[in-house]
Amino acid sequence: MQKYELSDSDVKAILCALEVLPAYDFAPDFAADLLVSVGYKLTSRKPLTKREEYLVAVSIDCAFLALRDELTASEETLSALRPYLFTINKLHPFAVSILN
Repeated sequence: MQKYELSDSDVKAILCALEVLPAYDFAPDFAADLLVSVGYKLTSRKPLTKREEYLVAVSIDCAFLALRDELTASEETLSALRPYLFTINKLHPFAVSILN
């Protein structure tokens, strides 16, 4: 993500948000290659492309909305996201800045 150094807890929260992204009813079929690429780059601290940054921002925004009960998500998805609530809340302003 632009001009923000991700901590280990940030990366874990983003990876979780990316993992559950396909579970939302509206989510288009994301190319598995793109999800794998983003996961690899995050864990190896490599720079993301603009498209990959956008995918991260969408996943954080969806996780934020799901945790606030503003986006329908299964209990399984919410259970996966809950441990990262505070980190997702912290990352959300950065995600919104990318999406705008």
